[in-house]
Amino acid sequence: MQEAWLEIDVAQCGYCQPGQIMTAVAKVRQAAADGREINDTDEIRCGTYRS
Repeated sequence: MQEAWLEIDVAQCGYCQPGQIMTAVAKVRQAAADGREINDTDEIRCGTYRS
């Protein structure tokens, strides 16, 4: 997940990234357990940045 984070340039200020990465891993695992693909409703964003 960390490599993908850097590859697609998700990095922001760095303050909340550890929690975002852990949440992303959990969302990917939950989607797989539910038998579905990740979609826009699974988005994880910092509340400080709008884009």
